[in-house]
Amino acid sequence: QYSFFILLFVFLLKSRSNFLLTGVSLGLIVLSRPEAILFPVILFIFYFFRRMKKELIIPIIGVMIFSTYLIFRIIYYNDILPNTFYAKQNFGSFRDGIFYLINGLFLYFGPLLGFVVSGFNYEKMKNGLSTTIYAFILGQIFFIIWATGDWMVGYRFLFPIVPLILILLIFTIKINISILRLIFLVLATIIFNTFVLRSYLKLNLADTDKSGFKEIEVMGKDYVSVTNFFKKELSKLPKYSLKIALTEAGFIPFVIEQNILDISNLNDKYLARLPGAHFNKIDVDYVFSKEPDYIVFMNSFFYNDDLISYPPNLALYSDKRFKDQYKEVKRGNSFIIYKRI
Repeated sequence: QYSFFILLFVFLLKSRSNFLLTGVSLGLIVLSRPEAILFPVILFIFYFFRRMKKELIIPIIGVMIFSTYLIFRIIYYNDILPNTFYAKQNFGSFRDGIFYLINGLFLYFGPLLGFVVSGFNYEKMKNGLSTTIYAFILGQIFFIIWATGDWMVGYRFLFPIVPLILILLIFTIKINISILRLIFLVLATIIFNTFVLRSYLKLNLADTDKSGFKEIEVMGKDYVSVTNFFKKELSKLPKYSLKIALTEAGFIPFVIEQNILDISNLNDKYLARLPGAHFNKIDVDYVFSKEPDYIVFMNSFFYNDDLISYPPNLALYSDKRFKDQYKEVKRGNSFIIYKRI
Protein backbone atom coordinates (compact mmCIF):
# COMPACT_ATOMS: atom_id res chain seq x y z
CA GLN A 1 0.00 0.00 0.00
CA TYR A 2 2.94 2.32 0.69
CA SER A 3 4.18 2.17 -2.91
CA PHE A 4 0.61 2.51 -4.18
CA PHE A 5 0.00 5.69 -2.17
CA ILE A 6 3.32 7.12 -3.40
CA LEU A 7 2.36 6.48 -7.02
CA LEU A 8 -1.11 7.92 -6.38
CA PHE A 9 0.49 11.03 -4.92
CA VAL A 10 2.81 11.40 -7.93
CA PHE A 11 -0.15 11.02 -10.31
CA LEU A 12 -2.20 13.64 -8.48
CA LEU A 13 0.77 15.96 -8.23
CA LYS A 14 1.40 15.65 -11.96
CA SER A 15 -2.22 16.38 -12.82
CA ARG A 16 -2.23 19.47 -10.54
CA SER A 17 -6.01 19.26 -10.50
CA ASN A 18 -6.74 19.07 -6.80
CA PHE A 19 -4.17 20.09 -4.19
CA LEU A 20 -6.54 19.09 -1.37
CA LEU A 21 -6.78 15.50 -2.64
CA THR A 22 -3.03 15.49 -3.28
CA GLY A 23 -2.47 16.48 0.37
CA VAL A 24 -4.77 13.66 1.52
CA SER A 25 -2.77 11.15 -0.54
CA LEU A 26 0.40 12.48 1.10
CA GLY A 27 -1.27 11.97 4.49
CA LEU A 28 -1.98 8.34 3.56
CA ILE A 29 1.70 7.90 2.70
CA VAL A 30 2.71 9.26 6.11
CA LEU A 31 0.27 6.94 7.89
CA SER A 32 1.64 3.91 6.03
CA ARG A 33 5.29 4.10 7.12
CA PRO A 34 7.02 5.95 10.00
CA GLU A 35 9.85 7.28 7.81
CA ALA A 36 7.35 8.91 5.46
CA ILE A 37 7.10 11.94 7.77
CA LEU A 38 10.25 13.08 5.97
CA PHE A 39 8.29 13.66 2.77
CA PRO A 40 5.96 16.50 3.86
CA VAL A 41 8.92 18.14 5.59
CA ILE A 42 11.00 17.97 2.41
CA LEU A 43 8.08 19.18 0.30
CA PHE A 44 7.36 22.10 2.62
CA ILE A 45 10.98 23.27 2.45
CA PHE A 46 11.04 22.86 -1.32
CA TYR A 47 7.76 24.73 -1.92
CA PHE A 48 8.66 27.44 0.59
CA PHE A 49 11.99 28.32 -1.03
CA ARG A 50 10.52 28.05 -4.53
CA ARG A 51 7.72 30.41 -3.39
CA MET A 52 5.05 27.98 -4.55
CA LYS A 53 2.39 29.27 -2.16
CA LYS A 54 -0.54 27.27 -3.54
CA GLU A 55 1.38 23.99 -3.28
CA LEU A 56 2.21 24.61 0.40
CA ILE A 57 -1.25 23.31 1.28
CA ILE A 58 -0.15 19.79 0.21
CA PRO A 59 2.45 19.14 2.95
CA ILE A 60 0.33 21.04 5.49
CA ILE A 61 -2.60 18.66 4.91
CA GLY A 62 -0.25 15.69 5.08
CA VAL A 63 1.10 16.83 8.46
CA MET A 64 -2.44 17.52 9.76
CA ILE A 65 -3.50 13.96 8.93
CA PHE A 66 -0.37 12.58 10.57
CA SER A 67 -1.01 14.75 13.66
CA THR A 68 -4.35 13.03 14.31
CA TYR A 69 -2.57 9.66 14.39
CA LEU A 70 0.20 11.06 16.56
CA ILE A 71 -2.33 12.39 19.10
CA PHE A 72 -3.98 8.96 19.22
CA ARG A 73 -0.61 7.29 19.79
CA ILE A 74 0.20 9.58 22.71
CA ILE A 75 -3.24 9.22 24.33
CA TYR A 76 -3.57 5.46 23.87
CA TYR A 77 0.01 4.14 24.07
CA ASN A 78 1.87 7.08 25.64
CA ASP A 79 4.32 6.76 22.75
CA ILE A 80 4.96 8.68 19.54
CA LEU A 81 6.46 5.87 17.46
CA PRO A 82 4.23 3.19 15.83
CA ASN A 83 4.25 -0.38 17.13
CA THR A 84 5.67 -1.63 13.83
CA PHE A 85 8.79 0.43 14.47
CA TYR A 86 9.52 -1.57 17.63
CA ALA A 87 8.45 -4.88 16.10
CA LYS A 88 10.60 -4.51 12.98
CA GLN A 89 13.50 -2.32 14.12
CA ASN A 90 17.03 -3.43 13.31
CA PHE A 91 19.99 -3.19 15.67
CA GLY A 92 23.14 -2.36 13.76
CA SER A 93 25.36 0.45 12.52
CA PHE A 94 25.17 2.98 9.71
CA ARG A 95 27.63 0.71 7.89
CA ASP A 96 24.97 -2.03 7.91
CA GLY A 97 22.50 0.42 6.43
CA ILE A 98 24.87 1.33 3.62
CA PHE A 99 25.53 -2.34 2.79
CA TYR A 100 21.79 -3.04 2.91
CA LEU A 101 21.25 -0.19 0.45
CA ILE A 102 24.02 -1.35 -1.92
CA ASN A 103 22.87 -4.99 -1.91
CA GLY A 104 19.25 -3.98 -2.38
CA LEU A 105 20.01 -1.64 -5.25
CA PHE A 106 22.01 -4.43 -6.85
CA LEU A 107 18.99 -6.71 -6.54
CA TYR A 108 16.72 -4.16 -8.19
CA PHE A 109 19.38 -2.92 -10.59
CA GLY A 110 17.25 -3.51 -13.72
CA PRO A 111 15.41 -0.16 -13.59
CA LEU A 112 18.47 1.57 -12.14
CA LEU A 113 20.59 0.40 -15.06
CA GLY A 114 18.03 1.79 -17.46
CA PHE A 115 18.05 5.11 -15.66
CA VAL A 116 21.85 5.36 -15.83
CA VAL A 117 22.13 4.25 -19.46
CA SER A 118 19.34 6.51 -20.72
CA GLY A 119 21.21 9.52 -19.40
CA PHE A 120 20.42 11.90 -16.60
CA ASN A 121 19.77 15.47 -17.71
CA TYR A 122 18.80 17.65 -14.78
CA GLU A 123 18.41 20.86 -16.74
CA LYS A 124 15.71 19.36 -18.95
CA MET A 125 14.01 17.67 -15.99
CA LYS A 126 14.10 20.69 -13.72
CA ASN A 127 10.51 20.88 -12.54
CA GLY A 128 8.59 20.45 -9.29
CA LEU A 129 7.44 16.91 -9.99
CA SER A 130 10.89 15.51 -10.78
CA THR A 131 12.45 17.31 -7.83
CA THR A 132 9.73 15.91 -5.57
CA ILE A 133 10.46 12.36 -6.76
CA TYR A 134 14.18 12.86 -6.17
CA ALA A 135 13.40 14.18 -2.69
CA PHE A 136 11.33 11.06 -1.94
CA ILE A 137 14.14 8.79 -3.11
CA LEU A 138 16.78 10.63 -1.09
CA GLY A 139 14.51 10.66 1.95
CA GLN A 140 14.04 6.88 1.74
CA ILE A 141 17.79 6.36 1.31
CA PHE A 142 18.45 8.54 4.36
CA PHE A 143 16.00 6.45 6.39
CA ILE A 144 17.55 3.14 5.26
CA ILE A 145 21.00 4.24 6.42
CA TRP A 146 19.66 5.76 9.65
CA ALA A 147 17.64 2.61 10.43
CA THR A 148 20.78 0.48 9.76
CA GLY A 149 18.94 -1.61 7.19
CA ASP A 150 16.41 -4.29 7.99
CA TRP A 151 16.65 -7.74 9.55
CA MET A 152 13.90 -9.12 7.30
CA VAL A 153 14.76 -10.59 3.90
CA GLY A 154 13.54 -9.09 0.64
CA TYR A 155 14.80 -5.48 0.86
CA ARG A 156 11.30 -4.16 1.50
CA PHE A 157 12.62 -0.70 2.39
CA LEU A 158 13.60 -0.29 -1.26
CA PHE A 159 10.16 -1.15 -2.64
CA PRO A 160 8.96 2.50 -2.65
CA ILE A 161 12.07 3.62 -4.54
CA VAL A 162 11.78 1.22 -7.49
CA PRO A 163 8.51 2.59 -9.00
CA LEU A 164 9.80 6.15 -8.55
CA ILE A 165 12.98 5.29 -10.44
CA LEU A 166 10.86 3.80 -13.21
CA ILE A 167 8.87 7.04 -13.40
CA LEU A 168 12.10 9.02 -13.68
CA LEU A 169 13.27 6.58 -16.33
CA ILE A 170 10.12 7.30 -18.36
CA PHE A 171 10.66 11.03 -17.98
CA THR A 172 14.27 10.68 -19.10
CA ILE A 173 13.45 8.51 -22.11
CA LYS A 174 10.85 11.03 -23.27
CA ILE A 175 13.41 13.83 -22.98
CA ASN A 176 16.72 12.75 -24.37
CA ILE A 177 17.02 9.16 -25.58
CA SER A 178 17.61 8.02 -29.16
CA ILE A 179 16.26 4.80 -30.66
CA LEU A 180 19.79 3.32 -30.71
CA ARG A 181 20.25 4.14 -27.03
CA LEU A 182 16.85 2.62 -26.24
CA ILE A 183 17.78 -0.65 -27.97
CA PHE A 184 21.03 -0.74 -26.01
CA LEU A 185 19.11 -0.10 -22.79
CA VAL A 186 16.74 -3.02 -23.39
CA LEU A 187 19.55 -5.43 -24.32
CA ALA A 188 21.70 -4.36 -21.37
CA THR A 189 18.82 -4.85 -18.95
CA ILE A 190 17.99 -8.31 -20.35
CA ILE A 191 21.63 -9.41 -20.15
CA PHE A 192 21.97 -8.12 -16.62
CA ASN A 193 18.77 -9.74 -15.35
CA THR A 194 19.55 -13.04 -17.07
CA PHE A 195 23.14 -13.58 -16.01
CA VAL A 196 24.36 -11.25 -13.28
CA LEU A 197 21.22 -11.17 -11.15
CA ARG A 198 20.73 -14.92 -11.47
CA SER A 199 24.31 -15.56 -10.29
CA TYR A 200 23.88 -13.07 -7.44
CA LEU A 201 20.72 -14.71 -6.15
CA LYS A 202 22.17 -18.21 -6.49
CA LEU A 203 25.22 -17.16 -4.50
CA ASN A 204 23.24 -15.45 -1.74
CA LEU A 205 20.53 -18.08 -1.40
CA ALA A 206 23.00 -20.96 -1.19
CA ASP A 207 23.70 -20.26 2.46
CA THR A 208 20.16 -20.12 3.80
CA ASP A 209 21.27 -19.86 7.44
CA LYS A 210 23.29 -16.73 6.70
CA SER A 211 20.65 -15.07 4.54
CA GLY A 212 17.86 -15.70 6.99
CA PHE A 213 15.60 -17.59 4.60
CA LYS A 214 15.75 -20.76 6.67
CA GLU A 215 14.53 -18.91 9.76
CA ILE A 216 11.74 -17.27 7.76
CA GLU A 217 10.71 -20.68 6.41
CA VAL A 218 10.64 -22.23 9.89
CA MET A 219 8.73 -19.31 11.33
CA GLY A 220 6.23 -19.40 8.45
CA LYS A 221 5.51 -23.09 9.03
CA ASP A 222 5.06 -22.47 12.74
CA TYR A 223 2.60 -19.67 12.05
CA VAL A 224 0.57 -22.12 9.97
CA SER A 225 0.85 -24.80 12.69
CA VAL A 226 -0.42 -22.46 15.42
CA THR A 227 -3.22 -21.16 13.20
CA ASN A 228 -4.36 -24.67 12.20
CA PHE A 229 -4.23 -25.83 15.81
CA PHE A 230 -6.62 -23.13 16.97
CA LYS A 231 -8.87 -23.47 13.95
CA LYS A 232 -9.28 -27.16 14.74
CA GLU A 233 -9.59 -26.74 18.51
CA LEU A 234 -12.04 -23.87 18.31
CA SER A 235 -13.98 -24.85 15.20
CA LYS A 236 -17.20 -25.54 17.14
CA LEU A 237 -16.94 -22.50 19.38
CA PRO A 238 -18.38 -19.06 18.61
CA LYS A 239 -15.98 -16.40 17.41
CA TYR A 240 -14.33 -14.31 20.12
CA SER A 241 -15.56 -16.63 22.88
CA LEU A 242 -12.09 -17.45 24.26
CA LYS A 243 -9.08 -15.42 25.30
CA ILE A 244 -5.61 -16.28 24.03
CA ALA A 245 -2.46 -14.67 25.43
CA LEU A 246 0.14 -14.51 22.69
CA THR A 247 3.67 -13.13 22.37
CA GLU A 248 3.60 -12.86 18.57
CA ALA A 249 0.41 -10.91 18.03
CA GLY A 250 0.52 -10.12 14.34
CA PHE A 251 -0.89 -12.42 11.67
CA ILE A 252 -2.46 -15.08 13.90
CA PRO A 253 -5.15 -12.96 15.65
CA PHE A 254 -6.61 -11.92 12.29
CA VAL A 255 -7.04 -15.54 11.26
CA ILE A 256 -8.27 -17.37 14.35
CA GLU A 257 -10.82 -14.67 15.31
CA GLN A 258 -10.62 -14.96 19.09
CA ASN A 259 -9.89 -12.46 21.84
CA ILE A 260 -6.14 -11.86 21.93
CA LEU A 261 -4.07 -10.53 24.79
CA ASP A 262 -0.79 -9.30 23.32
CA ILE A 263 1.84 -10.04 25.98
CA SER A 264 4.65 -8.75 23.77
CA ASN A 265 3.47 -5.35 25.15
CA LEU A 266 2.85 -3.65 21.83
CA ASN A 267 -0.91 -3.74 21.23
CA ASP A 268 -2.31 -4.00 24.74
CA LYS A 269 -2.99 -0.51 26.12
CA TYR A 270 -1.97 -1.31 29.69
CA LEU A 271 1.17 -3.33 28.93
CA ALA A 272 2.32 -0.87 26.27
CA ARG A 273 2.27 1.99 28.81
CA LEU A 274 4.42 0.17 31.37
CA PRO A 275 7.85 1.72 31.96
CA GLY A 276 10.80 -0.02 30.32
CA ALA A 277 11.91 -1.18 26.92
CA HIS A 278 9.47 -2.91 24.59
CA PHE A 279 9.52 -6.72 24.68
CA ASN A 280 11.21 -6.61 28.10
CA LYS A 281 8.30 -5.57 30.31
CA ILE A 282 5.43 -7.62 31.65
CA ASP A 283 2.91 -7.56 34.47
CA VAL A 284 2.15 -11.18 35.31
CA ASP A 285 -0.65 -10.25 37.72
CA TYR A 286 -2.38 -8.35 34.94
CA VAL A 287 -2.06 -11.30 32.53
CA PHE A 288 -3.39 -13.84 35.00
CA SER A 289 -6.22 -11.51 35.98
CA LYS A 290 -7.46 -11.83 32.39
CA GLU A 291 -7.65 -15.63 32.83
CA PRO A 292 -6.52 -16.56 29.30
CA ASP A 293 -7.74 -19.95 28.06
CA TYR A 294 -4.49 -20.45 26.17
CA ILE A 295 -1.02 -18.97 26.49
CA VAL A 296 1.23 -19.15 23.45
CA PHE A 297 4.97 -18.57 23.72
CA MET A 298 6.15 -17.56 20.28
CA ASN A 299 9.01 -15.47 19.00
CA SER A 300 10.94 -15.02 15.75
CA PHE A 301 14.38 -15.06 17.39
CA PHE A 302 13.98 -17.77 20.05
CA TYR A 303 13.65 -21.45 19.23
CA ASN A 304 12.73 -24.60 21.15
CA ASP A 305 13.60 -24.34 24.87
CA ASP A 306 15.14 -20.87 24.35
CA LEU A 307 11.58 -19.60 23.97
CA ILE A 308 11.32 -19.61 27.76
CA SER A 309 14.18 -17.08 28.00
CA TYR A 310 12.21 -14.39 26.15
CA PRO A 311 11.48 -11.89 29.00
CA PRO A 312 7.63 -11.94 28.95
CA ASN A 313 7.62 -15.73 28.55
CA LEU A 314 10.14 -16.22 31.34
CA ALA A 315 8.18 -14.02 33.76
CA LEU A 316 5.01 -16.02 33.16
CA TYR A 317 6.72 -19.39 33.13
CA SER A 318 8.46 -18.69 36.45
CA ASP A 319 5.20 -17.84 38.20
CA LYS A 320 3.64 -20.62 40.29
CA ARG A 321 0.19 -19.85 38.91
CA PHE A 322 1.38 -20.72 35.42
CA LYS A 323 2.63 -24.18 36.44
CA ASP A 324 -0.50 -24.85 38.48
CA GLN A 325 -3.04 -23.68 35.91
CA TYR A 326 -1.55 -24.48 32.49
CA LYS A 327 -0.26 -27.54 30.65
CA GLU A 328 1.61 -27.85 27.36
CA VAL A 329 -0.54 -29.14 24.50
CA LYS A 330 1.57 -28.48 21.37
CA ARG A 331 5.13 -27.48 20.55
CA GLY A 332 7.04 -26.42 17.43
CA ASN A 333 10.41 -24.92 16.56
CA SER A 334 9.39 -21.40 17.54
CA PHE A 335 6.22 -21.85 19.59
CA ILE A 336 4.76 -23.61 22.64
CA ILE A 337 1.01 -23.69 23.29
CA TYR A 338 -0.29 -24.04 26.84
CA LYS A 339 -3.92 -24.72 27.73
CA ARG A 340 -5.72 -23.76 30.91
CA ILE A 341 -6.37 -26.85 33.04
